[in-house]
Amino acid sequence: MRVCIFCVMIIVFGFVGIKPGFTQNNSLTCYEGRKLLFATRGAIGQATQDSNLTEKDIEILQQVAETQKYYGAIAFSPDEGIFSNATVAAANYHDIETARKVALVECDTKRTTSTQMCEIIMDILPRNYQPGRAIQLNMDASRAVTEECRRKTNIIFLAISKETGHWGLSDNQQDSIVICENNKAQDCEILFQN
Repeated sequence: MRVCIFCVMIIVFGFVGIKPGFTQNNSLTCYEGRKLLFATRGAIGQATQDSNLTEKDIEILQQVAETQKYYGAIAFSPDEGIFSNATVAAANYHDIETARKVALVECDTKRTTSTQMCEIIMDILPRNYQPGRAIQLNMDASRAVTEECRRKTNIIFLAISKETGHWGLSDNQQDSIVICENNKAQDCEILFQN
């Protein structure tokens, strides 16, 4: 039987949102691992509870979110509104928390200095999103892992950068890190291998 083992290193990669009880010594077949990832058929926008936006604003932002890759977030300066240059979407990160941080920083650098600090107004999530999945990868990495597992290659290593959302997938551990780092990421580490 062909086995594509995901060795998730929770001690090194606690930021990925590993389910309790799932440790670095656990392994999964490709079939089992793919079930932990969200489908890559698109993203949805979910307004934050305290966004104070009109229904029309939410509808517009949801349309924007559907064109982005998960995980992401949209931030704006309340004084400037959603049609400001400061309104920013950060997308294709490996978790929502990082996307939110990036969106806020980008928004705050673009807002007028006399306006309110930026706020997150929408999260960009996978369709059928459910919190608590054992593995969270951005849309592109999820698609690549799924496709690679379908091909049933002998060995795969996945390196990810939490800070940038970049990743590298290879049949060689060092190559996967180099691929990830070639995208200007400096925090690339192996997330799983088989």
